[in-house]
Amino acid sequence: MNIRRISVVTIIFVLILQLFSFSFSEARNGWKGYGIYVLSAGEYSLLEENVTLSLDNAKVGFAGKYTVRNNSDSNLKLTLGTPFDYITNLKIRYDQINISWKKRTLNGIKNEFGLADNIPNEAAWYAFTLNIRANETKVIEISFDASTAVDVNDINTFAFWSDRSNIYANNFETLMVTIKPVEHMPYNIAGIEGIEADQINENGEAVLSTKSPAQKPINIRYQIVDRAILEKLSSSAYKRPREIARLFGAGDYSKVIEQIGLYLTTPSDAKLPIEQVKLIQAEALRRMKDNQGYLAIVSDLDVSKLYPQRVSYKLLFDQLMLQKESGDIVKLNESIKTIYESNDTSIDYLKYWLSANGLVVEESKEEVSVVSAEPVPEREPNKAGLWDSIKRSYELLKQGRFAMPSVFGIGLLLGFIIGRISRRGKRNNSLYLYRR
Repeated sequence: MNIRRISVVTIIFVLILQLFSFSFSEARNGWKGYGIYVLSAGEYSLLEENVTLSLDNAKVGFAGKYTVRNNSDSNLKLTLGTPFDYITNLKIRYDQINISWKKRTLNGIKNEFGLADNIPNEAAWYAFTLNIRANETKVIEISFDASTAVDVNDINTFAFWSDRSNIYANNFETLMVTIKPVEHMPYNIAGIEGIEADQINENGEAVLSTKSPAQKPINIRYQIVDRAILEKLSSSAYKRPREIARLFGAGDYSKVIEQIGLYLTTPSDAKLPIEQVKLIQAEALRRMKDNQGYLAIVSDLDVSKLYPQRVSYKLLFDQLMLQKESGDIVKLNESIKTIYESNDTSIDYLKYWLSANGLVVEESKEEVSVVSAEPVPEREPNKAGLWDSIKRSYELLKQGRFAMPSVFGIGLLLGFIIGRISRRGKRNNSLYLYRR
């Protein structure tokens, strides 16, 4: 085989590996939303599960109340547990008394309670024991913090009730869950499953109540964009960007403008894009009702340099709301059309929110369906097909939907194509070129 061709294929393969290595290293796993499992045997009833979940970037605050009844005429010693699954700050209480817990291994639990494969296959567990008197009903309070799964674009994935379809899951007779974000804007929600859009109220909260086992697994993909914007400054290694973030968080916007003016004169953090600082400047002006100043800055921003990626939807939404406030129907319609005509399914909830709040194209009064997507124009065959496939594969890889073997496959495909092109080129070259 031609050594030069091997070298070209090798170089391309290495470049592809480098291209994707950053994406793979940034995605991380998180809490899977496991419930409470009864590990020991006995005559008991699981009456009610009432859980409140607070969603923050990369973190979930869990506060649950579990009602359990001893159905026997004898005292019952009941051991319960949950997987040690990206959980911290676990607290268990009954009648204002802390209940101690222990870390247990999966094998240890299986051996002690003879559970075989009747619990999730997680290596580490938290376990605790309740002493329940004959025919007594107890309400146990459980709280903890959990890390969410995060993809390469820092979109958080929150999951709950996803294990309840398992035949061995402990389902309570009555289930209630309240899900609420620490901050809510419609552009924060990137996808929902197990919840209908109209079940989310104006504060971003969803309250679900059902009878077991009718519950559906809940999955929410989200990012609290405004907090993510600020975190870029608060995580800086330099004092002034952190001070700007602190002042902004405190609502002292005039001081924010002052400090940003000083920073822009002599920027100190080379890793912090100037665009990010100007975005905070614009946001401070908007909150001070200086709409002209805000628009003057955002119109010149290079959105590609901003963090996070979803900030583009925030900017579009904020400008849309200003256009509505000022009565600028022409620009308002343009903004609404831009959102409705997008094929990005991660803004389906934003589309729903606009429609539910009467923000539709003013001229025609026709609402654009949130469910149906804009038809994709047909492409002429054999034009850019390979490149489009590679780009699509890259996007899927960034989302973690294919493993590293997919990268290897792309490398082999490119090598094969280059080899074919090379051989074809040799056949098409004239003899004159080879005789120079």
